[in-house]
Amino acid sequence: MGKVASLALAIALLIGSSVTPSSAQKATKSYDQAYRDRIASINETIRRRQIRAECKAEAKKAFAAIHFKKRRDYVRDCVARTSR
Repeated sequence: MGKVASLALAIALLIGSSVTPSSAQKATKSYDQAYRDRIASINETIRRRQIRAECKAEAKKAFAAIHFKKRRDYVRDCVARTSR
């Protein structure tokens, strides 16, 4: 009876240890995917800010400070045109 119990325990440990790495791999994959998504989001935000800054600089060269509405419209159109 002792041999059967120890054999059952060994099988249970073997099965339990094979399940753990697969669940750990899934957790790592989901963490890695979340990390990649976060980095992509940050890169997109940086890119949008750079485009907006470039468009504001162009608008500043094209229109005097009194024409703030024209500048604003130019920036809006430039961002829409550039980000496509």
